[in-house]
Amino acid sequence: MNDTLLKKKLKPKTLTEMLFETANEVGIQEGIVYIKDNGEEEWIPYAELLKLARDYGKVFAEYGVQPNDRVAIVLPTCKAFLGGFWGALYAGAIPFALYPPSLMVDLQEYKEKTARIFSQAKPKAILTLPAIKPVMENLPSWNQKVSILVPKNFEEVNSEGFESFPAKPEDIAFLQFTSGSTSSPRGVVLTHSNVIANAEAIVEASQMTQKDVGISWLPPYHDMGLIGKIIVCVRTGVKLVWMSPQYFLRKPVRWLEAITKYGGTMSAAPNFAYSLCVRKVRDKDLERLDLSSWRLAFNGAEPIDAEVIQNFTEKFGKCGFKPETMYPVYGLAESALAVTFPKPGTPVVFDTVDREVLAEKGIAQEVPKDHPKALTLVGCGKAVPTTEIRIVNDQGEDLPEREVGEVLAKGPSICQGYYMNEEATQALLQDGWLHTGDLGYIAKGNLFITGRIKDMIIVRGKNYLPQDIEVVAQKVEHVRKGRVVAFSIPDEKESTEHCAVAAEIDPNLDEEKQEWIVDEIKKRVFQSVGIRPKVVCLLQAGALPKTSSGKLQRSLARKLYLKGELCHRGRKNKWKWMASLALEWLKSKLLFWWKPKTLPTGETSGN
Repeated sequence: MNDTLLKKKLKPKTLTEMLFETANEVGIQEGIVYIKDNGEEEWIPYAELLKLARDYGKVFAEYGVQPNDRVAIVLPTCKAFLGGFWGALYAGAIPFALYPPSLMVDLQEYKEKTARIFSQAKPKAILTLPAIKPVMENLPSWNQKVSILVPKNFEEVNSEGFESFPAKPEDIAFLQFTSGSTSSPRGVVLTHSNVIANAEAIVEASQMTQKDVGISWLPPYHDMGLIGKIIVCVRTGVKLVWMSPQYFLRKPVRWLEAITKYGGTMSAAPNFAYSLCVRKVRDKDLERLDLSSWRLAFNGAEPIDAEVIQNFTEKFGKCGFKPETMYPVYGLAESALAVTFPKPGTPVVFDTVDREVLAEKGIAQEVPKDHPKALTLVGCGKAVPTTEIRIVNDQGEDLPEREVGEVLAKGPSICQGYYMNEEATQALLQDGWLHTGDLGYIAKGNLFITGRIKDMIIVRGKNYLPQDIEVVAQKVEHVRKGRVVAFSIPDEKESTEHCAVAAEIDPNLDEEKQEWIVDEIKKRVFQSVGIRPKVVCLLQAGALPKTSSGKLQRSLARKLYLKGELCHRGRKNKWKWMASLALEWLKSKLLFWWKPKTLPTGETSGN
């Protein structure tokens, strides 16, 4: 195992420098094990990743991409994603990654959202798959001249002698479009120094060494997958075992099998993935799993459920999973990912508080676990190196321990704002502090997150956290775990608001069973939280809107409900979706004869 990278303490100033130094130090000794969706494995040494970057960078330049031009990467987990991302950096361009369309999204909605992002970012080139190219060519309200490239454009490239653009630390490295769980997606501006500062903080806080092995199925267009895994592993030169979210979701045990096979030590996932493993991994599979090498199981990107942690630890303890391996963390794209980490090797910190006092007074009053209003929250550690955090009230004043307020963060990882959105940037960054929009408190040396400011439900002057309602509702039989949202709905007659709950349920339930679920949700929420939902909307699997990273979108669910559209959503018909995609392809062929073709120079041919 090569250990020169961390021993030499190399300090690259840009991401391209980082890749160059790692490739030269570890060469073909370490790299990425890419597990394809068919189970085949491909070895991509870091030396080859450097060549990929050079090849893709040269082709981008040949297609007219200049330094600071934006390049959209609309790809799933694949080798071309790595080439496209690092290649755009190599050419001095500013890449931004978007999730590709899937069978689970409404194609028209996807096109409209993507067109809005493109109108903001104005990409000079788009890298995608041949099957998706027709969608990119026919986005609504999008008529900018742009080169739409596919992986075949980058084959058999002679990039010898093509030099990396001499980027500066303060230059924009890439845009990270937020997942839009509470608003329309915004392009977070991250410089090379922002990203490297956070990667260094992650390495130090997690006590990472050359003996570590990363395992990831996280989507590369999400900050946790891109920065937390790909970039951090390139920075340290450790092995990364890389697979797609689809490969994991089709059979969750594959994630744990990869940890077993490769001796994985560091792997991350949102809370739902740990819950999925508890439910979907069969007892007979446990015999062949060995999770004793797993050092840190990062748990973040969405609310962390104490019960899920306990259930996962109990079930997979039989396979060598240690309680101190679970590693709850907090971060966000605007801070280039990490904000708080626990100390590695320490037990998870839980805090049981009075749910009612927390909601009404914003005070985390500790109570016994058997208290009738008990709510157990999970600690996410303390600020990572070079980062500071504060908890403030509405007037910006610091709050003492156990008082809930907005979480603010400061440090070299904090972004430069939102791309081409000065108004949103001014609200985000004030006096050097990042206003996260998250609510939390400090206790037991840990940050505890309680919710989002905009998601708070206020009924007759009393505050209720939607997470509290959702946790109770999802425990009702036939309600899909992790597929419940709670939000407020207006009552103009009484000049107040009420609580609504939308929940996905198991298929093929008769009317009587559905009525029982509605009544049971109302009853249990009232007993536990003290509020009776005015409306309970039962939905088909896949109906609740989600971000590209799988987070439920409460605000969008509320908006759809008020428009009368939520209860009519459901899993999109596979054949209807494929027909829509085929239609896009057919349109592109019919338009071929009059549409100007983009040449490698960026110019257009005659009609």
